[in-house]
Amino acid sequence: MAGSLTAPEIDDQLSTGQKENLRALISEFWEVFKELPEEAGVVEYQIQTPPGRIASNHWRRLPRHLWLAVRKEIDRMKRLGIIEESRSPWRSPMVVVPKLDGLIWLCIDYRKVNEIMTFNAFPMPQVDDMLEKAGQAWYIFTLDLTKG
Repeated sequence: MAGSLTAPEIDDQLSTGQKENLRALISEFWEVFKELPEEAGVVEYQIQTPPGRIASNHWRRLPRHLWLAVRKEIDRMKRLGIIEESRSPWRSPMVVVPKLDGLIWLCIDYRKVNEIMTFNAFPMPQVDDMLEKAGQAWYIFTLDLTKG
């Protein structure tokens, strides 16, 4: 496996055969576990807003105990080219979300953008349909998707 890889945890409750199958899948699709995300390149979307209107929100106060973790994550994301500094008048506040493994996600609250954008009624799958399909699954797992 090449590149910077974040090895996923494999649950001890799986049988030996299940673990081997999972390891084979991970080996075949190792690129989804890389630290540096890549552009999907599948869909391009443009947010439509009224001319001359911008979304700008006040920063939220960050608890002191999170300062170091947030600074490290921002520095890492800058180093990897995931984010860059901006002087745009558009501003949405950061929200820090703790992960189960003790790390953090840096998320953005885009509610002000959502308030002024023109809604595009792209058909989303119904939750009931997705849950019905998941009920037939042999394996259910979660992916971080490299910072979503």
